[in-house]
Amino acid sequence: MAALTVREHLGVTGPLSSAELLRGLPSVEPYDRYSRRLTDIVTRTPHQPLPDKAAERALIDRECADLAAEHPELASHVALARAVIPSIPQVVTGRLAALELYFGGEVDELLSRIYAGNAVADHYNTMVAHVTENYVHSRVTEQPDRPVRVLEVGAGTGGTTGPVLERLTGLGRRVQYTFTDISSSYFRQARRRFASTDVSVEFTAFDLEQDPAEQNVGLGSYDLVIASNVVHATENIESATVRLRQLLVDGGLLLLNEITSNLDYPFLLFGMIPSWWACRDAERLPGTPLLAPDRWQRVLERGGFADSWVHAHDNGVPSEDDQSVIVARAPGAEASEPPAVPAPGRAAVQPAPAADPSAGQNPAGADAALRGRLREVVAAFLAVPEDAVGEETSFTALGVDSLGAIQLVRELETDFGKLPKVLLYEAGTVAALARELAGLAPEACARIAREATPLEAAARVTAGSAPVERARSGGEGASRDRVAIVGMAVRLPGARTTGGLWRNLLAGTDHMTEIPLDRWDWRPLAGDPHREEGRTNSKWGAFVDGVTEFDAEFFGISPREAEAMDPQQRLMLQTAWHAVEDAGHAPSSLHGSDTAVFVGATSHDYTAHLARVGRYREPYAVNGNAKTVLANRISFELGLHGPSEAVDTACSSSLTALHRAVRAVEDGECSGAIVGGVHLLLTADMYVALGQMGALSPDGKCRPFDRAANGFSRGEGAIAVYLKPLSHALADGDTVHALVRGSGVNHGGRSQSLPVPNPAAQASLISRVLRRSETDPRTIGYVEAHGTGTEVGDPIEMRGLRTAFAEHTEDAGRPTEAWCAVGSIKSNMGHLEAAAGLAGVAKAVLALRHRVIPPSINFRHVNPLLELEGSPFRIADHRQDWPHPTDRHGAALPRRAAVSAMGFGGSNAHVILEEYPDHAPRPASTAAAARNELFVLSARSRERLAVAARSLADHLDADTTATAAEVAHTLRSGREEMEWRLAVIADGLPQLVTALRRHLAEEAADGVFTGRALGGGTAAAAAEDLHGLARQWVAGQTVLETAPRPEQRVSLPGYPFAPDSFWAVTAEDDDGPVRREVGTSTDGSENEEIRELTALLDALSRGELTVEDVDLRLVRNEGMNS
Repeated sequence: MAALTVREHLGVTGPLSSAELLRGLPSVEPYDRYSRRLTDIVTRTPHQPLPDKAAERALIDRECADLAAEHPELASHVALARAVIPSIPQVVTGRLAALELYFGGEVDELLSRIYAGNAVADHYNTMVAHVTENYVHSRVTEQPDRPVRVLEVGAGTGGTTGPVLERLTGLGRRVQYTFTDISSSYFRQARRRFASTDVSVEFTAFDLEQDPAEQNVGLGSYDLVIASNVVHATENIESATVRLRQLLVDGGLLLLNEITSNLDYPFLLFGMIPSWWACRDAERLPGTPLLAPDRWQRVLERGGFADSWVHAHDNGVPSEDDQSVIVARAPGAEASEPPAVPAPGRAAVQPAPAADPSAGQNPAGADAALRGRLREVVAAFLAVPEDAVGEETSFTALGVDSLGAIQLVRELETDFGKLPKVLLYEAGTVAALARELAGLAPEACARIAREATPLEAAARVTAGSAPVERARSGGEGASRDRVAIVGMAVRLPGARTTGGLWRNLLAGTDHMTEIPLDRWDWRPLAGDPHREEGRTNSKWGAFVDGVTEFDAEFFGISPREAEAMDPQQRLMLQTAWHAVEDAGHAPSSLHGSDTAVFVGATSHDYTAHLARVGRYREPYAVNGNAKTVLANRISFELGLHGPSEAVDTACSSSLTALHRAVRAVEDGECSGAIVGGVHLLLTADMYVALGQMGALSPDGKCRPFDRAANGFSRGEGAIAVYLKPLSHALADGDTVHALVRGSGVNHGGRSQSLPVPNPAAQASLISRVLRRSETDPRTIGYVEAHGTGTEVGDPIEMRGLRTAFAEHTEDAGRPTEAWCAVGSIKSNMGHLEAAAGLAGVAKAVLALRHRVIPPSINFRHVNPLLELEGSPFRIADHRQDWPHPTDRHGAALPRRAAVSAMGFGGSNAHVILEEYPDHAPRPASTAAAARNELFVLSARSRERLAVAARSLADHLDADTTATAAEVAHTLRSGREEMEWRLAVIADGLPQLVTALRRHLAEEAADGVFTGRALGGGTAAAAAEDLHGLARQWVAGQTVLETAPRPEQRVSLPGYPFAPDSFWAVTAEDDDGPVRREVGTSTDGSENEEIRELTALLDALSRGELTVEDVDLRLVRNEGMNS
């Protein structure tokens, strides 16, 4: 960018020479040194100019956008670069004042974002705040009779001040904080920003270039002086440190936060600011006012400081540390090491004592030595004393954020070699980290044990916690009668059928759209959630069509009740019905059976909607919105007596529901099970909350496994599967879509934080499922990952998979060739949250059936933290045929897929699926059948019957895997018999399709019979008299199968429910519509009744109250209020 700017200014199209640049940019003071450094950067850039400047500018714009997308923490730096670099010629030649460029308008705002509000700045500001907190608390304890005095030099926009004062909250008048800057223009904004803090804050101008004795500060009166990115901007660095020492009491602390590397980007971003070139001493890095960490320490020593320690981020380049937090202590007789003083870092590490060969022989001593070393490293990294690092204290509690977790691993690699970058997410304490490292780097751990002295090892054994043994449970073997998936139905973005879903997956369709205005208007909520409360940065989602549609009359539900029902209940009920029909069974055939229902769900958006429109107190609102009724209503409508449970484990809900169902079937608790997952996006509240958390992708792209992953996007839908024992399925002639070979659930336990997944727990779960199901990981060809598309979450999941697979293969610790593809349906339709697990199951089942792995989209460059190299895994970034695995003798084995889901509360679920090769789809003959077949259809109305006929014709045109006999058998034995009827006699499926289309066009067609069922009974015509059977069928009689049929039941379109619309609108009273906002009464005051009702519904959803309890309380309240 800088090179193009200079070339455009000079009118040069080719590469620039140093002479051309210096001649064409005659610099004014103080930019002589700037021009020389700029010349060096521009002339050594490897980028070759493009002939077309517009094309080169477009290329640079794309690269900037990619950089900001791939590294959100650098987005502010990229924006600043694009704002100031084009002005280089004007500033260097004196035609534009740098202060006008940087401190006016847009650039001033961008500068403030550099120093706070991005992950890099926040990380180091938080570190400064953490050290300050520890030190101040120790001072308050040691000297309770006087306040601790803190002075911040060059506080500017308050990027460091904010985190520091937040850490000091609660100390009140025991701390006196002095906010200084060379310019008092910052004070007005700072006074407003920090007015609410309970710490006493004073504001005064202070110039570090001038004698402190002549300014409004007290010499030798401050316990702590903080300076962030300011001390380097002085003429003589040693003189500046002398002045800082003059401000401190004896034994006081200086805390510096400085860029300490000679990289090009700080120069290009800040080099035009005049103070950058104020320096006149010889301590600086070439061409900059910056100092390397070791030079800082030497300068501080000459400036009068007794000790100093450095915490730096290792950028991988020897002797170059990107940024450092430097702590220096003033000498003093009472300056014993205070609790908040940092432990020595890498720059101050002392030689280890001579090794005692016996130290490594005692396992307890070796473990203690390792934990001791880890405490040293962690303490140095956090700039806290070693005593502050407890072996069982979580890294989160110690102040390690997500950026710090990765950086700390890089620090550990100095001792232990290459490590997984997400290691701290599975080993969240020093003790857990020691156990992990003992397995990952045994030689390094042994060396550390040998280098420790016996005295140190003994002391650590006494003081530290005891080692924790990892128990391993024995395998239970595979289930003798597998659980089969025999029916499946979906209602997903862009797909009302599994066939539609499969076509979309193969096409790599991205279903993300702007939030439809018929849901809510997203525009008033759009904004920066990091700066504004009540705002979200996402206007995107993947939505199902017809969310208000429901055939209430079909289920005998009144319009009033249907309006009060959560659309999730309506959608789940119809999808469950279709799942049973997809298995080739009439739902009424399950009546009276012990079939179970398990439904995963979390959302309760419709409850808020009912409150908003004043319909929250209707009796139907209770059953209509209780989460448990999502499952219970299906059991009620179908007359089922098995377990009926709603499952809420957040984003793993539906996969956990599948596991519960599998266990219930295996244990004989039920003879089959309907499993569902449903999630609808009906209000904006969760969008705002997730936006405030920083969880959502601002551009709506869900990018699993990609280095540009920037959060997830939300989606919605419903999925249902019908399970039976394999033996029952085969006896009933069902088509087996897939087998559930193994399943399991667990929780992550105490990890980095509640929403952060624990890779060790995930690995443990996957390993247990592999072991119990006796599955060799090498036979798993595809993993449908949770894969939400977050920078750290995806690597954590991959870490768990690698660990589990390695445990069950011979490749543990050794590189291997990738054999398993990994993908995520979230790339197509976002995160379906409670329904996400079953959405992944649907994709995996279809992939097994079709023997093709569809592409996981929005993937360009792999996230380097995944560490895929040498692992069994590759990203499924393109459509690929799925060959079957083989055993060591070359014999074919069934294809297998795994599906994972993780809840944000720590609940994990994992399922292994297996194809059933005997029921794989196969091309069917289109030749005429050996005999005519009778095909029957029925519906509740003439219109629905026409839709059913059209759906069947369309399906048979697209799917040629079934035979005419199978279709006839499924229609006659696997569908409800309803009032409006159609029968067709044909000798093949093409003939059936032709007859249906002629009938729909109201053309005469041979073998087509229509009628309305007015009577009942069983058809009396002989089995071979198809015309007689057809006439009796359309008149209302039942056609029975006269003998067992060998045909398989096949997947055919489900009942075409009427798309009637039901949506609760404003309640009406005698005076007309009563419009009320949520939480207000008619006079606008806060409505206690709404809160009480919401609490009752929440208690009902959690199972703390029964429906009868809620009804009784509502009746009592109504009586009291009447």
